[in-house]
Amino acid sequence: MRILSTVLAILFVIIAFITLPTALVYLNHYFLLPQYNFFIFKILGFLIVNIGAALCLYCIFIFLISGKGTPVPIDPPKNLVSRGFYRFSRNPMYSGYATIILGEFFLLGSILLLVYSLAAFLFFHLLVVYFEEPRLKRKFGKSYSDYVKKVRRWL
Repeated sequence: MRILSTVLAILFVIIAFITLPTALVYLNHYFLLPQYNFFIFKILGFLIVNIGAALCLYCIFIFLISGKGTPVPIDPPKNLVSRGFYRFSRNPMYSGYATIILGEFFLLGSILLLVYSLAAFLFFHLLVVYFEEPRLKRKFGKSYSDYVKKVRRWL
């Protein structure tokens, strides 16, 4: 199961952070949409992408160690994860994903990447509210309800 989870996670990274952004940069250029090319944006983008990636890797590690599972739905955590960054936000991994995409906007300057980052955050929010939170409440019951009372959904 962990091998399949790893393969799915790698596919997600390739699609969400490489293939789709590359296609959006191409479309941005093709449709002659605004393109920003400021050196300070590139530095800021590099830093933001790395902060988001570090946050995601940290969350994966916490899922493996504390949750006894992975962030991939076919091998979810067996334990409620509420330590590390999960003490401050119920969804730091999604925050990390959105941070990476926002950083790609600054790094590559494509206005479509900014739209993508906003759309991704909206998608993550809806996924959390309508799918993950009800599922976690069913799975972990009172411990999850108590966690929700103490920890905010986003930062």
